[in-house]
Amino acid sequence: MTIDDVSRTPGCVAVRLTMNTSDGVSYLNGLRPSDFREVLADGDTARVGSVSGECVSGASLPSSFDPASHYSGWVTFGVTDSSRAVMLRPTGTAGWIIDLPPPTPVTPMPVVTTSPGTPLGDGTTEDTESEEPAPETTEDAAPAVSEDVTGG
Repeated sequence: MTIDDVSRTPGCVAVRLTMNTSDGVSYLNGLRPSDFREVLADGDTARVGSVSGECVSGASLPSSFDPASHYSGWVTFGVTDSSRAVMLRPTGTAGWIIDLPPPTPVTPMPVVTTSPGTPLGDGTTEDTESEEPAPETTEDAAPAVSEDVTGG
């Protein structure tokens, strides 16, 4: 097992793992949030919580692992804001302590609007006016014919 990445945003911890199973094992449970414990300031551990914020998106690990196979995916869960580490402790292991990065705030992408003819950063000018065809001129057109029928 390899810990490839740890991402933390307010309300979510996402851990990307890679697993390679041997061909001697017939069946293994996948890794789930219940395999993680939050490491508290006093050294005790507590269950991790549910995700309550935006997480890194990506494929999750499957619920079971087949023999002689390769898996890569994310496990997501929630921890308290003050948490600095989690323990990954699947059944039958001594466990691993994973230091958590500080939460990275999730900020929406800014909406950039420009007015017509606004200079861009590369020295060019962006023309945001709509290009509509110019109205036809009547200079070369035949004069209008009056159909005034007053008879005579």
